[in-house]
Amino acid sequence: MIHILKPKRLRPNATFGVITPASPVNEEKLERGIRYFESLGYRIELGRHVHKKSPYLAGTDEERLADFHDMFRNPGIDAIICARGGYGTPRILDRLDYDLIQQNPKIFVGYSDLTALQLAVFKKTGLITYSGPMLAVEFGAAEIDEHTERIFWQMLSEPVAFGKLEPIQRPHYEVLHHGHAEGRLLGGCLALLNCILGTGFLPDFANSILFIEDVGEIPMRIDRYFAQLRHAGILQQTNGIICGQFEDSETEEDSQGWLNMMLEDYFSGLGKPALNKFDYGHIAQKHTMPIGAMARISTAPATVEIIESAVS
Repeated sequence: MIHILKPKRLRPNATFGVITPASPVNEEKLERGIRYFESLGYRIELGRHVHKKSPYLAGTDEERLADFHDMFRNPGIDAIICARGGYGTPRILDRLDYDLIQQNPKIFVGYSDLTALQLAVFKKTGLITYSGPMLAVEFGAAEIDEHTERIFWQMLSEPVAFGKLEPIQRPHYEVLHHGHAEGRLLGGCLALLNCILGTGFLPDFANSILFIEDVGEIPMRIDRYFAQLRHAGILQQTNGIICGQFEDSETEEDSQGWLNMMLEDYFSGLGKPALNKFDYGHIAQKHTMPIGAMARISTAPATVEIIESAVS
């Protein structure tokens, strides 16, 4: 059984280390994000290679790895947040110093391409990380969504169970299959979860709650990903499913709701609770999801609840 590690809660005036493990950052959004964090009293330390471009990556694999390791090694860094996602994180999974991470557990925040890294870190170390807003994306926007902002700071600062993650954009979540389940939250971006199937970086999904989202994937590709999850036994192992937002997945054919029909097809017959339209994904209004923390989902009414503290 994996030993769960919780990073220390975020305190006022903490220092955030900023890294770019995937694609190059937008400099204007980076500066806006830095100003936002500093306006709240936090200190910012940029990784040495944050501004690099090589060519669609934020520097070479060695440079991106160095920044990641430097932030975990540096005792002056209290929390680490990624500037953005993009592409390239899976390239470095086999070269991460997991012992270093385990010996220096810290808050680590990112989503999208960071999904592969976060699941690998949980598999190898048991450290809870956070699939949530990034410095040069949501926090670098011209306007920051107040729900996203409030949930993020509360999740990282309060060493108590967060409780219910209430719907933000609509009155209630959709139910794909009724039921009630508890388990450890595991998931993130669907394509990145699929890319580590069959590797030593995939956590055990037994007794988990699977949460998933994606962006720019047409329904036919999403269908392939779900088929692969079923063939790999992931859908059968998990206790319940939370479907977030599948942004920019619409096609001309999908005007008749093919995506929703596909989700119902995969999840309605599993015999376990499954929710849809959860406020998570490549969207401005989102919940911060603590990967590895215990959660509960129910469908009467449709609720998602974090039932243990995500920080110590």
